[in-house]
Amino acid sequence: MEGRLRNAGQACICTKRIILMDSIYEEFMTKLLKEISKYKVGDPNNRDTKIGPMARLDLFLKLKEQVIKSVEGGAKLLNTTIDEIDTNYEISQGNFFHPVILTDVSRSCTAYNEELFGPVFNIFRVKNHEEALNLANDTVFGLGASVFTKNNEKGKFKLN
Repeated sequence: MEGRLRNAGQACICTKRIILMDSIYEEFMTKLLKEISKYKVGDPNNRDTKIGPMARLDLFLKLKEQVIKSVEGGAKLLNTTIDEIDTNYEISQGNFFHPVILTDVSRSCTAYNEELFGPVFNIFRVKNHEEALNLANDTVFGLGASVFTKNNEKGKFKLN
């Protein structure tokens, strides 16, 4: 959670794409939905707040547009709807962007091809390690990468 939501997701080394094996996908998503609901958005001076505002209005508007275009491109919103984003993610409410989970992100989606600077989880489901590696390498972005596995041999990979 912190890897993606630190600084409202506005850091180039924040986790951007989460690639999950089929075998853990459902359990991970259940836990993600539970945890994301604990992250209160609001005034960063409030002790209960976990996610403050976006740094600038233009960044807020760009992220909102990227999410909407991604859904138009076939991605699915798991924890909200486009109508809620249109209604609740308004400039008048400040640059507060509530966490969003995108799934079924394909190559035709904006979220696949652009870096998202904000609290948006970009979730990918793969069948095997080869598919995961190909997906991990299929980006022009990537200042950092992490692999979590119980099998060290399978965890070794080569970036192209």
